[in-house]
Amino acid sequence: MYRAIGMIELSSIARGIYATDLMLKTAFVEVFSATSVCPGKYVAIVQGDVAAVESSISVGVESAGEYLVDSFILPNVHPDVFPLSQPPPSQKEPGHWGSWKPFPWPQ
Repeated sequence: MYRAIGMIELSSIARGIYATDLMLKTAFVEVFSATSVCPGKYVAIVQGDVAAVESSISVGVESAGEYLVDSFILPNVHPDVFPLSQPPPSQKEPGHWGSWKPFPWPQ
């Protein structure tokens, strides 16, 4: 069960991809999100056990070097937060309405 979320923000997309790769190879964490957020910026969010996320983020911060903008760790996150990393349910399910789909999810 996941218990923590960590994030790093970098001012270089290439260094962000490199740092994310090292973060995933360092500890048993999963990518919550890893994307460029605007031209030249990259944000990587990982989830996992508290110790694994702390280790992963510290490696990401170290590998980011001068490109690091910010980082944080949220330990002991409520378990209801983690299903948000899953795609939304289909709008075709009975009784489901009001879902916003930014792009089509694989069915």
